[in-house]
This record gives sequence, C-alpha cells and structure tokens, in this order.
Amino acid sequence: MDPSVIKYEPDLALYGRDNGLEFYENIVKVVDNYLSDQGTLYMEFGFKQKNAINQIFCDNLPNYVVEFHKDMSGNYRYLKAKKEM
Repeated sequence: MDPSVIKYEPDLALYGRDNGLEFYENIVKVVDNYLSDQGTLYMEFGFKQKNAINQIFCDNLPNYVVEFHKDMSGNYRYLKAKKEM
C-alpha cells in the first residue's frame, strides 16, 4: 500500500475485517432504518471489491436496485442503491 494512503487514511478504512467487507455487511443490515423509501445510498469501495459488494447486497437487500459506476481510471469504485418501488 502506498505510504501516503497509510499516512492519511484511518486504520479502520484500511484494515477492516473480512477483507475489508465488514463495513458493507454492517451497513446493509441497518440501511432500511435510515434511508427513506425515496432515498438513495452511495458508497465507495475498493477497486477489487465489486463482486463481493454485489453479493452482499443481493444476499441482504434483494429489494434494492444497485448500479456500479467506474472512476476516471475505468475501475468500478462506487455504487448507487435504491429501493425498488
């Protein structure tokens, strides 16, 4: 990992459990408590985590539509999730 990343990012962001996926697993468990029916969730993730994040959403929030988007380097890096109406 680049030293500048280690210097400026919190340890929690860099060394999460379950290959860094614990944060996302926790979010999907509670998102319905905080997001209105018309609300939208945006999340950034590591460039190699798209498939795992997609699986977490499919397993836990089947009533959400999830769109993955690429960054300027062409890597999938963030998602937009909304409840299906």
